[in-house]
Amino acid sequence: MKRRKSSVSISMIAMAMVMAMVVALTNTQHAYALNYRAEEFIREVDGTTLGFPFALAMDDEGRLIVGDTMAQKVYVMKKGDDGNWHLLGSFDRRSVVDLSFDRHGRLAVLTHVHPEGAIYLYQLSYDDGRLASADIVYSIQGSTPERTLFMFPHGLTTLTQDEHDLIIIGDNLGKKVQVYEVTDAGIGLAFQFNNVEVYDANGSKIGDVVNGYPITPWPSIHEVKADGSGRITVVYKNSLIGIYSINFESRSVELIKLFGGAGADLGKFNEPRGVAHDQNRDYLIVSDNLNHRLQVFNYSSEVLNPDVANPMPVFYFGSGVAGDGERQLNTPRKIIVRDDKGSELYSH
Repeated sequence: MKRRKSSVSISMIAMAMVMAMVVALTNTQHAYALNYRAEEFIREVDGTTLGFPFALAMDDEGRLIVGDTMAQKVYVMKKGDDGNWHLLGSFDRRSVVDLSFDRHGRLAVLTHVHPEGAIYLYQLSYDDGRLASADIVYSIQGSTPERTLFMFPHGLTTLTQDEHDLIIIGDNLGKKVQVYEVTDAGIGLAFQFNNVEVYDANGSKIGDVVNGYPITPWPSIHEVKADGSGRITVVYKNSLIGIYSINFESRSVELIKLFGGAGADLGKFNEPRGVAHDQNRDYLIVSDNLNHRLQVFNYSSEVLNPDVANPMPVFYFGSGVAGDGERQLNTPRKIIVRDDKGSELYSH
């Protein structure tokens, strides 16, 4: 995996600051967040310098989990009463590209090469505020001598449907979204789909995607994220973003919206890398990687509205020029939103 040059390891942007500014610009249809600024940067925590942080997650206690592909570690940190971030511990894991917590508080970890990729489910334990252990509960390798399930994956999310605990990833070998179920027996592939067809774990077709149609050529997948309401968002390398509804019991999939496309205009993207759902404000936030900006869409009224073919952002920030100065972002990738803190936005 090539490292992209960036002078910013993790930028942390307080969403509330952006909101206050946008209210003053409501006379325009699509406002540019002129005066946003990063609230703080994290480059070093308790003497540990971040190398190339690639994945982010946050638990219910406010612990920030960072997958650092250069250090080949997963760091756990938390902001203390002194206002500074402190390292609570770390554990070894190579090539972590995505992280997500499930409803049981377990950490799902996706690796890109091991040698071809793997999914791990960890139980993290703490003692006196420090990370005491990181135990693998279940794991599944993407490729073994007996079979290949996935290779070079990107995008991971956790979802619960009717008491079924699911882990959903993007497989860049078969160019499919894969739905895994976590049971007492471990992690098992249940079904998979592209924008047209649904397949079983063995790759046999079991149905069609409702409202689906071919994307030519089939694109790689950069991100997969649940929206908190049973739908998932898939970010494709060709700058399209798909919103899907899945039904685990019936193994059925419906395409709700496919939008975007390559370009620098608003509503277009240049290799988007991440998405986050701000449930407090009903926003879909897109990390528009090579346009060096974040675009923020009204989720229900624009993205999910069947009468809106080409959703436009309600506002965006990032000047389009790479950098870590005011009004600048440098190839933003993963983003997460902490809803319980007034929609704080974390990006790197």
